[in-house]
Amino acid sequence: MYPYDYQISLRIVHPAMDPQVFTETLGLQPRIVQKFGDRRSTPTGTLLEGHYQRSYWSSSFIPPDDSDLPSFLAKTVENLRPHRAFFCHIRDTGGSVEFFVGLFTDGVNIGATLPYALLSDLGDMGIDLSLDIYDYKENSDNSST
Repeated sequence: MYPYDYQISLRIVHPAMDPQVFTETLGLQPRIVQKFGDRRSTPTGTLLEGHYQRSYWSSSFIPPDDSDLPSFLAKTVENLRPHRAFFCHIRDTGGSVEFFVGLFTDGVNIGATLPYALLSDLGDMGIDLSLDIYDYKENSDNSST
């Protein structure tokens, strides 16, 4: 067991592309979809003022309990490799693709080394890496007040 838990999402942002294309091309079910030009809404569907200024799409990956971050991320990148040209097309037309990683710890120091081969694969596929680190202890202390 590792001294941290983590969650990974693939996020795609594009100035105008229909997010349905992301779903169909990648074969992944999105958790969040916002289509450029559609009326803004809350997660429960309540309409808000204004329209989305860009398309946004996010899909989550569930890592197994016994998997460390670098290994699971490398396996996920390998599974997405057939879509390299699609990711590059998104970038070439003004969009972005990223893995968003949330690391959760219980007040202890954590560390993970991301091998250069993994970082090179991410770069080759045009995928950025975003890391957010959360302290369970800090969050649980704040929620009780």
